[in-house]
Amino acid sequence: MTKDIFERDRSGETIALNDPEFPKMASAIERAQKLIAELNTGYHSALEVRSLFSELTGTEVDKTFELLPPFYTDYGQNIRIGKGSRRNYDRG
Repeated sequence: MTKDIFERDRSGETIALNDPEFPKMASAIERAQKLIAELNTGYHSALEVRSLFSELTGTEVDKTFELLPPFYTDYGQNIRIGKGSRRNYDRG
């Protein structure tokens, strides 16, 4: 059974631009970039940030998840966040 492009990416395989399935990856990247642009632009409540991040990853993140944008990723569907996860930032 052949793995799809996302499974191959998650397993660490290098994905070439001329891969026959690359259009799927390109579409996922474009989708993620739109969500990231929305996440990184303007003020969003913690609930809105969790909602956008859940949409990005395709998995609902726990209500304890905290993120202080900006945030950057390739296509986001390979990200998994555990309960109590936070993006560390300098409180300087």
